[in-house]
Amino acid sequence: MSELDLFIYVGEEYKEYSLWTGSIYMQEQLGAYGAVAFDMSLRCGTTVLAMDVAKSMMIAKEDVSTVLLAGGYCNGGFMNYKNERSRFMYNLAAGGGAMIFRKNDKRNTLLETVTMTDGSFSTDVIHRAGGSIARDLFERSSYHEELDVTNPKEMKKRLDAKSMKNFLYVIRESLQ
Repeated sequence: MSELDLFIYVGEEYKEYSLWTGSIYMQEQLGAYGAVAFDMSLRCGTTVLAMDVAKSMMIAKEDVSTVLLAGGYCNGGFMNYKNERSRFMYNLAAGGGAMIFRKNDKRNTLLETVTMTDGSFSTDVIHRAGGSIARDLFERSSYHEELDVTNPKEMKKRLDAKSMKNFLYVIRESLQ
């Protein structure tokens, strides 16, 4: 895939290896030796944000004409179905996808994206093991196997208060 100028990995941080850059592995597998490759991560918002980054880089950089976004998620394997706090995530499943953007291609034009983040939700859904807070937790507990919702009632209350207003905001902004 020598025509590729930029490759953005848009999948889960849980990949084949810890602390690993999946995009450069995929770049090698595709033979895209001239492309720049990097990973992005924003959980459920990664692909939309990466679409915006791809569009912006094609506009800003003369030498970026073809961009590949690709990745996948397999965090459903971290579900503990006995954990009532995380029941809203029971439908998580593995999946993947890819899309190619070409500068000045009129067939599938990306009109606009809007991304909105809210840091008040940043510690609501966590995987307790393996981070800098609980480096050794992986070895001494069952937490390494599950995603957890730290305070589901409080999270639901905040989601109820903000979600519809925020959904409508990003839709309206993207139509401007």
